[in-house]
Amino acid sequence: MVIENITMCKKFLILFVLIIPLAASAQFQQRASLNLSAGFFKTLGEKTYMPDWGTSDSDREKFQMPNYRPGFSSALSFQYNINRRFSLLAEMGYMHSSSWEYIQYEDVNYLDWEFYDTITDELLAAGSDELTLTSMGFGLGVKYYLFQGKKISPFFFTTLNYNLTTADFTNNRWQAQHDLGFLEPDDSGPDNPWLEKNTGIGINPGMGAEYNFSDRIGVFLNCSYQFVSMKKENFKTPEQHENFHAINIRGGIKFSFWKSKEL
Repeated sequence: MVIENITMCKKFLILFVLIIPLAASAQFQQRASLNLSAGFFKTLGEKTYMPDWGTSDSDREKFQMPNYRPGFSSALSFQYNINRRFSLLAEMGYMHSSSWEYIQYEDVNYLDWEFYDTITDELLAAGSDELTLTSMGFGLGVKYYLFQGKKISPFFFTTLNYNLTTADFTNNRWQAQHDLGFLEPDDSGPDNPWLEKNTGIGINPGMGAEYNFSDRIGVFLNCSYQFVSMKKENFKTPEQHENFHAINIRGGIKFSFWKSKEL
């Protein structure tokens, strides 16, 4: 009986020793997270183009997208972790720039205007037109972490997006002419030479890093390149056609949940 008990103890000890490495390798992982970020973006690209009627550099006209000033950018994303390196993303993004600027000479913006009395040369009115930009997108993508189980985790990501881009133009020049009585009696109202709306497919690849305070809370910083395809028919003239290019820099916070066990 004693010999049988000793044998059983030996078997139990052997089994316990075998289980220890498996138990040690079993880890709990947060399967999902909500990521909220905010920052700024700046559009990129050629500033001007040559119209069909142009013959010299002085005839060059201004592209719309590259001349927006830096604007606000934010995103809300859901992240599902396949494993500790590879994740799937679903993201909603928002970008808005409230001003447009192309400096023609000194500090004079292309959208600035002045009206003088033709006899006395008195300044009657001065101001600037307004041109804003809003871009909203929904995207699906992937995220890859370079290192596993680190406080600071560098990563690469890319998303494929469906974007709605809108531009709001306020023709203050026309309003001033109207108030001063400069318009013809048959004037049909203010014109808008800029793109007003576009829907298109885009891509947003980038890189960044996370710092994890715990397995539930972390912060991150990322930088990405935003591209959106724009339709030629949405522009007022064919020469205006361009695509949307921007650099996006965001910082945010990551809330993880749905803990599961992974061997």
